[in-house]
Amino acid sequence: MSDVTTDLQNEQKEEQLNTKQNGGNSIKVSVIVPVYNAEKHLRQCMDSIVGQTLQEIEIICVDDGSTDSSLEILKEYAAGDPRM
Repeated sequence: MSDVTTDLQNEQKEEQLNTKQNGGNSIKVSVIVPVYNAEKHLRQCMDSIVGQTLQEIEIICVDDGSTDSSLEILKEYAAGDPRM
């Protein structure tokens, strides 16, 4: 078996695994949101992201030690949306 065929098979297996892990939806876009003391605008930001028509997304929020309620807001959204 050639290296190209093996690589293609490995990519297909990885895609199948990702699809199973994501409830049958293959992730097409990853949204990365850096967060630091963003409570004032965070809900508006998150509402915009979760309200997109493309459902095959993963939302990665990285809180960098916020001292406001940013982390609690992120936890609320994560509890209600499996894409986070």
